[in-house]
Amino acid sequence: MIYIFEGMDNCLKDTLIQLLRSHLPPQTQILKFSNPPKNIDSPEDWQKAHFKDMFDLIKLNVANCPRNLILNRAHLGEYVYSPIYRGYEGNWIFDLEESFLNVSKEHIKILKLFVLYDSDNFQLNSREDGKSLSESDNQKMDLERERFIKAFEKSKIPCKRIFDVSKYLLDGADKPKQVDINLILKLMLDL
Repeated sequence: MIYIFEGMDNCLKDTLIQLLRSHLPPQTQILKFSNPPKNIDSPEDWQKAHFKDMFDLIKLNVANCPRNLILNRAHLGEYVYSPIYRGYEGNWIFDLEESFLNVSKEHIKILKLFVLYDSDNFQLNSREDGKSLSESDNQKMDLERERFIKAFEKSKIPCKRIFDVSKYLLDGADKPKQVDINLILKLMLDL
């Protein structure tokens, strides 16, 4: 199975990935995708090659070594972050995704997409670790959220689920509230 985790910074992706991994065989691999290097001439060209390579790697895994892969960030983030932080549109990412999905029905059956966001900027800021691209800027967070929701809707991956983590807050806690990550994990495993 291939699990793709996408979403806003500080929406518990890393925590959920580690919990999911504890439910999977030890051979499960986690791959983390990140921003393009700062010293390149064309970040967009670099990203196009990078994400084509990501889909090729998944194809190889499906064909030769059927182990679980967890992708911590992947292609949908390019659609979200490129116009906000890199100055170009990332719509081409959906063409890459569609090409991958058209290879075979096996590719569709083994792929699960999870997108996490938080509709409450106060809650999101309460988990700020100083590493997010938005830097606690409410306008940037709103743009990221809107684009992640749109990316989820545009994605052709059939087995997918989106989570607004503020809808999974535990009762009885003062603000900032704790998120019921065990419930979110259960919903992910049931997909």
